[in-house]
Amino acid sequence: MKSMDSSTRKRLWSEFFRQFFEEDEKSMFLEMAYVLDHFRYRVERLSLTRRPMRTGLFSGHAFVHELLQGNEAKAYENLRMSPPMFLNLRDVMINKGLLKDTTNLTCTKQLAIFLHALGHGVSNRVLSERFHHSEETISRHFNAALKAVVSLKREYINLPQNKVQVHPHVRHNKIFYPYFKNAVGAIDGTHIPALVRKNKATRYRNRKGWI
Repeated sequence: MKSMDSSTRKRLWSEFFRQFFEEDEKSMFLEMAYVLDHFRYRVERLSLTRRPMRTGLFSGHAFVHELLQGNEAKAYENLRMSPPMFLNLRDVMINKGLLKDTTNLTCTKQLAIFLHALGHGVSNRVLSERFHHSEETISRHFNAALKAVVSLKREYINLPQNKVQVHPHVRHNKIFYPYFKNAVGAIDGTHIPALVRKNKATRYRNRKGWI
């Protein structure tokens, strides 16, 4: 292709810009307005005074301290274990090197976050508000405590042997047998959702209204 002379090139560019401004004048102004508005928003945001988010008077540290030093029933309701048992579990994890204090979180608080989450099934965001830490911090230490607890399974959880027979109380009771004929053990106090007939539902309903 032969090169254009300067007059032809100038004429083509002029024609291009003329068509561009005639056809896309409205869209161009809209884009410019959007850019200016976004710039104004960024400037206003930078000028605002940032306020801390977790500002409750009752800090996470104070909450855990009250649970461990106060009424045992309250500790059990929140942590699902008594304070002495909680402290024993914490000491075992520390002695085995499974949990370590960090700059912002002690081992006590890490374990409390983990047990509170398990006991109540609350979200990461709720834990963040309750214990006054970011969601990332809560998630990281929850996972650390989870790995620590799982690592203790072989030392503290004894599964029934294959040769263990069904307990006579179950085997000779028509209410339980044959429905639990293969059951060789259960975790004390565990409630398992069940489907029962309406006329028998009352006896199976727990304090939370579940069957």
